[in-house]
Amino acid sequence: MARTNTMKHAIRVLEHATRICIRVVSNSTSSTTITGRLAHELEGYVKRLKRIEKQDRPEEFFRVLGNAQMKLMRLVCNLRR
Repeated sequence: MARTNTMKHAIRVLEHATRICIRVVSNSTSSTTITGRLAHELEGYVKRLKRIEKQDRPEEFFRVLGNAQMKLMRLVCNLRR
């Protein structure tokens, strides 16, 4: 039960960060296709994590979550330039 709550919370946090990033990218005057692509890839990660969480595969979930976090960091670094 605790693992499921942790997974759901992680999805909510990533979903929120993704929405913020997409808003920033769409309002940015200097946004590039790279940042737009990264933002939309994050949406894909959120959908994938929801599916994995429902299938109760925690090892894969946390591996994919780590990949999504790295993608988010790359996006934030690109936005700071």
